Amino acid sequence: MPTYRSAFLIALACLGSAAWGQQGRGTILGTVTDASGAVITNASVTILNTDTNNPVELQTNASGVYISPPLIVGQYQITVEHAGFKKEVRRGVRLQVEQRAEVN
Repeated sequence: MPTYRSAFLIALACLGSAAWGQQGRGTILGTVTDASGAVITNASVTILNTDTNNPVELQTNASGVYISPPLIVGQYQITVEHAGFKKEVRRGVRLQVEQRAEVN
């Protein structure tokens, strides 16, 4: 039969592992279009965490959509580039916990 002390240590270990796994994350996604509204496929999308300078490089799919992997919360800058188009930069995108921030 476990003692109160061992039961306390087991409960403490469980709480510690649960807190460790709950890092704040969210996703940034969007659709890249031209001025007429037509989607742009294979555009290069760079999502830069401006707090850590950690970039994530993506490409738009056949529907012009990009979706980031789970990202830590913080400030981001999204840059989109494609041959024949002017580079587009969006600054000051704030990502919150569990947020799906849409940046078109």
